[in-house]
Parts: sequence; C-alpha cells; structure tokens
Amino acid sequence: MPLGIEGLLLFVFIILPGVVARSEADRVGPLPTETVPRSAVRELADALVYSAFLVPLAGLLAVLALWAATSGAYGLLDLLSLGIAGVWDRVRVPTLLAFLAYVFGSLVLAELVGVTRLGTRIRSKLLDWSKIDITDETIWWTVLEARARNHMKQHGWTEVEVFLNVLLTGGRYTGVLLHFPIVDDTAADKDFAIWRASYYGPDEKRAELPPDDVVLLNTRDCRAVEVAFVEKKSIVVTPAPAALRLEGHPPDVTIGPDAPS
Repeated sequence: MPLGIEGLLLFVFIILPGVVARSEADRVGPLPTETVPRSAVRELADALVYSAFLVPLAGLLAVLALWAATSGAYGLLDLLSLGIAGVWDRVRVPTLLAFLAYVFGSLVLAELVGVTRLGTRIRSKLLDWSKIDITDETIWWTVLEARARNHMKQHGWTEVEVFLNVLLTGGRYTGVLLHFPIVDDTAADKDFAIWRASYYGPDEKRAELPPDDVVLLNTRDCRAVEVAFVEKKSIVVTPAPAALRLEGHPPDVTIGPDAPS
C-alpha cells in the first residue's frame, strides 16, 4: 500500500491502542514517568508491542461488526481482497460501524490492559521464569522496594522492613529505611532517610539515638549501603534510647544496645 492518507490513518489507528495502554500503565505505575527516561524510539517500540496484542482483538470486533451489519455478506476475506477502501465504496454505513467498533473496542482494551499493568505483569512472569533479572526501574526502587516485596512473598510475611547498614568514610549508620528517592540512576546525589538508627564511629563505639529520630543521609557521603530484609513484626522498640532488636533473627542482624560491634 502506498503511503498516502489511507496508509497514514491506518498507522495512526494501529498505534493508537498501544499509545493509550502505554500511557495508562505509566500513569498507574509506581514510578513517576519523568524518572525513567526513554527515547522517542523506545516509546514507539513499547506502543507497538502493546498494539501487536491489542489490534488483532479490536480488529476481530470490527470484522464481527461488519459481518453483522451486512448480514454476513462481507467479512474478513472481503477486507483482505478489497481493502478497507474497497469495502467502504460498497457498503459505507456497515464499514463506518465496523470502524467505530474497532476504535471503541481498542480503546476499552487499551484502558484495561494499561490500568491493570497486564503487560508489565506478563513480562515480569516471563523474566522470572527465564531467570533474567532486567528492569527499566531505578536501582533503588528495584532493590529497596521490588525485592523487598518479593522477599516478603517468599517468606510469607505480612509486612517487610528494609534494614540498612550505611558505610561512611568515618563510621557507619544502621537503621530501618524510612524514605528513599525515586530519581534517575544518573543522579549522583540522592538523599534518603533512616530511623530507629544507631551510629558507630571509626572505633565501632556506638552512639545512642532515640528510636523516633530520623537521620538524613546522602549517597555522596556513602562508601556502600548494605541491605537486609526483615519481617516488620519482628522489630521491637523498647523504651530505652535506640533499643531496637529483631526477634527471631540470628544475632548478626540484631540492632540495639547489646548488638555486637
């Protein structure tokens, strides 16, 4: 088919459901879209992937609408042999109804697929099945949020907490993650917060901090951040300052005045 008005319109209505589904998936996704940069080519490719699944379903609705509106006189074979323009010249009203059925059906399907993030779920299942660990999400989100949820599911926990051991140049902080940034991985400086924290100096002498105090840290000051996942109900805060311990866990993950240095 030459690239004329008909070809351009056909391309638009093929890509339309994919664009809608992609936009809805981003809207309800956990990450702000501006923090996951994608090129125009990548956006087009993602939309085409969605359309590859949505267009056949919407096209089937359109063919059924055309077949019903023409009492079975025109169907898929006629569309393939005559083309959309040829069928339009012969039966305009049924073709218009079929077109409206396609547009309505494709948009409804795109909304459902986008809002439920069905494409992301299917991709995650395939990656888990194939043991491939790749993601478009930031490293911080993948490790501190997504992996924490997976850990919770694997162990049958009702809630999970992320425990950090933040290694600094002159000491280290330990504590429970309170907040972390959802920013592009190329951002060098990231502020994050922990609480129920303890500070250990270069001599590993512990400085007591009240459990409810919040410690703000920045990645530019960190040499490394060790991450551990613990069941939330196993964390017990006693009235003593910074007396945080993890019940039911080995001593090497215990936090509190009696924690080993």
